[in-house]
Amino acid sequence: MTDLYLDTEFNGFGGELISIALVNGESAFYEVLEIDGQYEPWVAENVIPILEKEPISKEVLRYWLFKFLGEFDNPTIYADS
Repeated sequence: MTDLYLDTEFNGFGGELISIALVNGESAFYEVLEIDGQYEPWVAENVIPILEKEPISKEVLRYWLFKFLGEFDNPTIYADS
């Protein structure tokens, strides 16, 4: 069994998903998503500059996420909210 740890960034409280990461000691998945509108001012100033990746569409994200998860048998994903 594989443990994966989830980290996400959102466009403000209750906003759209901006980035997603799943990691364990040996592998990592990290992508940044395109959003429909503009970033909240705090997010634009404090989050976007450190993402260091070009945004991709939800469809492309879905493809790469399923491909990454397919590398593991029955992974357990941990998230802290």
